Amino acid sequence: MTKSRIPLDSCARLLGARFKAWALFSCACAIGLLTSPCILLGQTTRASSDVDVRAAQGTEHAGGTFAVGGERGYGFESNDGANLFYTHWLAATDFQTFLGMKPPGLGSRDTFVVRLAAVQLDAVLHRIVHSQILVDFSQSKLTLYDAWVQIRIADWLSLRLGKFQFPINEERLTPLISLPFVNTGFASFLLPNRDTGVQVLGEVADGKVTYNLTLVNGAYAGVMSETDVDSNKDVIGRIFVRPFRETKLAALRKLGFGLGGSYGSHIGTADTSALPVLRTYGGQTFFAYRTTTRANGEIARVVPHATWGWGPFAAYSDYVRTIERVSSTLVTSDGWSIVPSVVLTGEDASPLTFIIPKHPLDLSSGHIGTVLVLGGAGEIQVSSTAFHSAADPATAMQRAKAFGAGVNWYPFSGIAILLQGGHMVFDGFKGAPARPAESSFIGRFEMVL
Repeated sequence: MTKSRIPLDSCARLLGARFKAWALFSCACAIGLLTSPCILLGQTTRASSDVDVRAAQGTEHAGGTFAVGGERGYGFESNDGANLFYTHWLAATDFQTFLGMKPPGLGSRDTFVVRLAAVQLDAVLHRIVHSQILVDFSQSKLTLYDAWVQIRIADWLSLRLGKFQFPINEERLTPLISLPFVNTGFASFLLPNRDTGVQVLGEVADGKVTYNLTLVNGAYAGVMSETDVDSNKDVIGRIFVRPFRETKLAALRKLGFGLGGSYGSHIGTADTSALPVLRTYGGQTFFAYRTTTRANGEIARVVPHATWGWGPFAAYSDYVRTIERVSSTLVTSDGWSIVPSVVLTGEDASPLTFIIPKHPLDLSSGHIGTVLVLGGAGEIQVSSTAFHSAADPATAMQRAKAFGAGVNWYPFSGIAILLQGGHMVFDGFKGAPARPAESSFIGRFEMVL
């Protein structure tokens, strides 16, 4: 869309030296990028916003302030382009039902629910300072997803402070409304969603390498909480490489590899255990620790991941390993997931992006917009040590497998209708009864303005 203007050490004891090296590898990579003498040029960020601070550079107008509408949102821009203010409206309404036998409880009702009713505000000052606020009002609750300020120090270096997406893999850095499924891949269930702290980030080598190096309070998976239960902090490092970005081989041009890792220490309390809770795609809890347990020491994560696109085809995949101290027990959790997709209407596909139709819906011209068909599979397994005293084998499942498929229709830019189904199967610990398999269907209407 064309923009229009209208005038107006303990780690080694717990985890072992080998895994510690893996967990901190990407942190070292990011530090190396900051100190390497061969750093070239790059963009400021791989962020959740479509606003690009550099887009303001070189923009000149003859008059005063302008109202602006276009791909970056709707708002105002100063006459010299140095100061911008944009707003986005994001809405998603779901219909959810369980197929076959429904899980017990009110959470298994067939229901309509407003999943997202959010406003995103972006402001740019003096071309180098960018701030973003994302607030969700759905389900009659106020949830602050993002609130950060970013300063561009150099073309390859930016500093971000505040609350932001957990910067450990590409999927966690993607806005929810841009995901092809209604939720993340299964492996990312082991990762926190957001955290608060300070982040150094950027792109180098003409965009072929992206990095993040972050110090945060230390969030945990399955819970959106602002509570910082202790004074310890987590370090997150991530590097993502697109080595064939400029190759003549189209099948390799969108191939990217990444490695993320985090390390920290969490100490839970009687009120806040600081331990993960794992739920199904239908919102049912399939793994949680006993109420008497709590986080009690080091936690490390390693997340290798990859994305790929070629013509109408796209895919992304993640592997997650987490090792954490739960009371007096060391617990390992492993997860993997893969999500392939194909566009049926001629557009080029890119992984983890909201598709813009090449030909919007116009039945008189024979255009139907864009149709995307997708599938997915994943698995999460928790080590046997969790069930000795920390988790109850009668209710907590040791392993869960997820399978999904769907059809997404994008009739116009910013509008999407998602029809998706999923099936999950579970295994209990050492022959303990497994919870019944769960099949669900979700239909979603999304709008991004």
